[in-house]
Amino acid sequence: MMSTTTTTPAASTPSALSAFETESQVAETDVVTWINQAWTEVEAIESWVDNELTTIAGWIAANLTTIDSALSTAAALVPAAAPEITAAEVALAAAGAAATALSTGLTAGSTPASTISNAYTAVTAASTAVNAVLAKAAAPTPTPATATPAAS
Repeated sequence: MMSTTTTTPAASTPSALSAFETESQVAETDVVTWINQAWTEVEAIESWVDNELTTIAGWIAANLTTIDSALSTAAALVPAAAPEITAAEVALAAAGAAATALSTGLTAGSTPASTISNAYTAVTAASTAVNAVLAKAAAPTPTPATATPAAS
């Protein structure tokens, strides 16, 4: 009678090179996946900025107009030589230049976020400077002391 026992070959251990190739393929797949996810997030942010760009630029322009008007009103109440007025005028000029740069380059998909940020920061700085003028205008004006006649 013949034996029907079969032998199974011993499990082969993958070579070090084969293990490295397998591991690097997994790592490469992960890296490609992460890059694609990051790119999707970047595109979503750019799309949001493009959609909001006109609104942001409009808000900046409106606030710049309001700040400029507030300075005109407050400046009439403060001595013309007050350093706060000079600081506010410089800040408003910078804000105006930044807002102009934003509105000139306002093109969906090509306006850098730094241009938007610069305009916002400049308008915020102008607002702070004009608030200093408003605070000076609201401060009570010192009145010179008057001599009172001595009682007789």
